[in-house]
Amino acid sequence: MKDKTKNQINVLNIFKKDGVWMFNDSDVGLFEEPFVPSMNPLIESVVTGDKFRAFISHSLLPEPTLILDKCDDYMESSYKLRGTELIGWLCPATLKYFEDYPNSIYIIVEQ
Repeated sequence: MKDKTKNQINVLNIFKKDGVWMFNDSDVGLFEEPFVPSMNPLIESVVTGDKFRAFISHSLLPEPTLILDKCDDYMESSYKLRGTELIGWLCPATLKYFEDYPNSIYIIVEQ
């Protein structure tokens, strides 16, 4: 399996199946990896269809669509969508892409 934690930017092709947002990434052994339900409102605040590509990084990306800031008030891996009160939890699969839960995650959404 590939180690993607050293990548500056990772790309996820995210889709909705049976009402659940998920993604596949054979490079790290994930198939139909679901997002935790608390992430649905964050995703649906910017996505209009049932699939999209997300470019994710712990470093600032040009013109990010979303910025998730770590919200230690809840759990180590909970994040607040910047500029809102929306909070979601990211599961341990996040650590396939980052060495640790970063302070911020920058995301460009391509629909």
